[in-house]
Amino acid sequence: MIFIYVIALGGLFSLMGAIELFLRERSFRFWMRWFAHRLFFLHGIILVLLGFPLTFYNGKWSTFVFIVGLFMVITGPFVIVYPEKIRESFGEISSEMGEETVKKLVLFDSAVRLIIGIIFLYCALSTYLLSSRNVSMMLSWYF
Repeated sequence: MIFIYVIALGGLFSLMGAIELFLRERSFRFWMRWFAHRLFFLHGIILVLLGFPLTFYNGKWSTFVFIVGLFMVITGPFVIVYPEKIRESFGEISSEMGEETVKKLVLFDSAVRLIIGIIFLYCALSTYLLSSRNVSMMLSWYF
């Protein structure tokens, strides 16, 4: 049943990435407000909670899904423990390199999120369809 989780997360990532690609200015403002919010440490908790089940996925491209899940689990504690450092680094990037660079970073993040979401959908759906095809082949063999 982990493939349902990967499908749901892939759909969520794809939707978020697509929205951020089409609404670039709003997503930039959203991320800047979120980095500055006092509850930003919750982002790290969410990363750990969403990434941990991905490390158990066993299907098509399971190594890719495992690496993404592991990356989320590893980066989550840094966000929990050092939210101020992350805020400071984004503040320094925007002050030194300008808002355009930060907008490009947000655009890159949304493109990566969209690609990961599409790959998650492909992995889980192809694994599910292969397993259901195998089950139907076995049932047709017996009947």
